Amino acid sequence: MRREELYLADILEAADAIGNFLQGVTKAEFLASRLLKNYFPKPLILLVLAP
Repeated sequence: MRREELYLADILEAADAIGNFLQGVTKAEFLASRLLKNYFPKPLILLVLAP
């Protein structure tokens, strides 16, 4: 059970970090930014693919 709790904690931490960084960024700004669109999905994808 502990492993699952750590996995969930990692997911929540990654989502929180992304939310904090993107605070104040509008949808239009996000969609116009190649950097934001390419970088921010990666931490969540890596967590989903992790064993």
